[in-house]
Amino acid sequence: MKKIFCIVMATVLTWSIHAQNSITYIENQLLIQLAQGVNAYEFAANSLQSIAPKRLLSKRLNIWLFQFTDDTEQRSTQQRNARKNNLSSNSDVIHVQNNHTGIVSRPSVTPFDVICTQNNHIHAVSGPPVGLRL
Repeated sequence: MKKIFCIVMATVLTWSIHAQNSITYIENQLLIQLAQGVNAYEFAANSLQSIAPKRLLSKRLNIWLFQFTDDTEQRSTQQRNARKNNLSSNSDVIHVQNNHTGIVSRPSVTPFDVICTQNNHIHAVSGPPVGLRL
């Protein structure tokens, strides 16, 4: 049992490390979480950076997808980090990160239980409702 557990854990850890290396970013786009009550359009207008909100991603957390409006196609890593650091120093900003692409969710896990498919269909099981004692 320990041997199987170690093999499974090594496979999962190896897969997750490999998956993190393949993540890339979309040039000229940032995900920015603003403080509660901050209007994204006013934030962009008052910012020293040439950015514009593109889409609201989470209303509850006030997370927006912003896009740089200048004509620069490709930036160096130093330029990109300087712009991110400049934006994150603003008191209205909680978090700034690149808009990543290529993120793959974890594959579904299938249990080794041979009758698992029969157990998962609870609506097919006949019996008294839960909580009733007969």
